[in-house]
Amino acid sequence: MLDQTRLSPATGAIDAENAVRPLVSPVTPRFGGIDLVVDWGGDVETLAHRLRVCAGPCGLRLAAIWKDGQLVWPDAGAPAGAGRAWQCRFTSRAPAAEAEREIPRLLYLVAGTVRWTHAHKLDDAGKAGHAS
Repeated sequence: MLDQTRLSPATGAIDAENAVRPLVSPVTPRFGGIDLVVDWGGDVETLAHRLRVCAGPCGLRLAAIWKDGQLVWPDAGAPAGAGRAWQCRFTSRAPAAEAEREIPRLLYLVAGTVRWTHAHKLDDAGKAGHAS
């Protein structure tokens, strides 16, 4: 760990006013889920089934699927339009730290059944915090 104090060049005393400050906030957001964008040419029910099977062993659950900004699963409010990009939200069923460690497993399982293009890790407020 870096020493967060500096010595004054003139006196050699600790200079608290110009001490190195941590760059991160003391409150770190907790893991809340993951948005996974997949390339899929089939129907939403088949996609949902495949993703739910993948999420089960990972302590995550498929919460929603959007296409072109429209919620299409679980409450199909709009018909799925043309295109192959689907945004799939997974939320945690397990404690946050456990579920976050399962992301690589989820990606591995999903990759075996459908092509994923990118992922956004979500904080506990549902905001994207990291993309891969």
